Amino acid sequence: MAHVEGNSLGVARVWIALRLAAAGWVKGHGRFFHSCSSPFSSEWAAAGAARAAVHVGQGKDALQLNSNTCERAYEAYVLSLCAEAVRSAGGTATLTGINTGPNPALVVLRGGPGDMASRGQDFCYVDCVFSRKRFEIHADVVYEGQSGANHEIDVSICEAAHAQDVRQSGRAPRTNKYLIAAIECKFYQSSPGVALARTFVGLIKDCSPNRLNAFVSNQTSRGLDSFLSTTWAPKPFTDLTALNPQSERRFIANVEQVLRQWERSR
Repeated sequence: MAHVEGNSLGVARVWIALRLAAAGWVKGHGRFFHSCSSPFSSEWAAAGAARAAVHVGQGKDALQLNSNTCERAYEAYVLSLCAEAVRSAGGTATLTGINTGPNPALVVLRGGPGDMASRGQDFCYVDCVFSRKRFEIHADVVYEGQSGANHEIDVSICEAAHAQDVRQSGRAPRTNKYLIAAIECKFYQSSPGVALARTFVGLIKDCSPNRLNAFVSNQTSRGLDSFLSTTWAPKPFTDLTALNPQSERRFIANVEQVLRQWERSR
């Protein structure tokens, strides 16, 4: 596995820029790249430069992270991989602003847990169609669990009809049969423990059975691997970075398989 020196916010933000540009969502990130000032390893610089040359042109900044933290940047990176899985399955994935509709000029991503129905900014989600099914991919949305407690889900996939009802009613989406996937995303800058994974296990226990519960991180540790190896733990993806194409392919393939199984289910 390739490692990134520093595990910096700059690295995470470049991941987003590259992924959104590759998906055709963001056409220009000239100044965006220059704003990432943290030093990269030579390996990362080569990988980033190659992808930038292919996918990223010059132009105005088009991505707004309401919270400039590695955590939020990494969540957006994972969201973009989920959208890539939809396309890999033969579906469509359209970045959509809650106020402006498809293909917004500015990609606005939440800075913390928020309401799916909030129109305070033009918060973006991914509107997806696959065969007979329509669904959405969201970042940092608060769901109501079966107990009535509220839970933030870093990246979630839910049925579009339920999301539309939520936007009309203003109530929180529910972790019921309409929730297809719940993904916890952690960008560690030191050796990870198990506390965050253990908290996520508690969250998914308050959900009805989903097609996919996944714990995603940029690095792992012996303790975390051991905790996530149990049968009741979420599916682990603990080596997911842009410098590890194999990890990206594995994650995308797993999400694609889940969507195909769900599409055939009813």
